[in-house]
Amino acid sequence: MKLLLKLSIATLAIFAASKIIPGVYVEDLVTAIVVALVLGTPKRVCKTCFNIAYFSY
Repeated sequence: MKLLLKLSIATLAIFAASKIIPGVYVEDLVTAIVVALVLGTPKRVCKTCFNIAYFSY
């Protein structure tokens, strides 16, 4: 549930940024969702790796 909420907030932020910032274009909502997933996945992977490395010692 938290992941879905964070994904929807990121999607709305990306969609809003495309309307405000000149030079940033998002064609539709699906593109904004894909961008949110692409930007959010490395963060979750790195956080998991750091937690594993920290708690293993």
